[in-house]
Amino acid sequence: MSTNSEELEAAFLAAFSFDAEEGQTAFEKFLDDNATVIDDDQTNILDKAGWLDHFAFHSAKLWESVEIVHYDIESQIIGETGVVTSNYTIRGKPVDDGFRLRHGVCSASCYLSKDGEWKAMSVVLGPMMSYVRNASSS
Repeated sequence: MSTNSEELEAAFLAAFSFDAEEGQTAFEKFLDDNATVIDDDQTNILDKAGWLDHFAFHSAKLWESVEIVHYDIESQIIGETGVVTSNYTIRGKPVDDGFRLRHGVCSASCYLSKDGEWKAMSVVLGPMMSYVRNASSS
């Protein structure tokens, strides 16, 4: 990898591309061991282990299907650090419940590791409606 926006965005997208067979492997690799994650599903900030445990719920056999689609992706790189932001839609079908569809905003603060791979130090997933409802009037 290099300090190239397309490669940072590709690493970001690969981290969120999972299926029931692969599970959380790509995202686990993308997160730095000391990373923090803020997820709209949780009320507190999670460390890597805590978020992977939460994320396992979505990729376990408890869901018939789950998919995260990112769009309007933008990135900025300065030196060997970068930020990727996107809008996203998560959609899926829990085994014992109805279909889920939720829109949100995602941001990942990343750095280029010694191995030349992009790693995320923090990831924030937030619901789109809170940004719409709580938007500044100015």
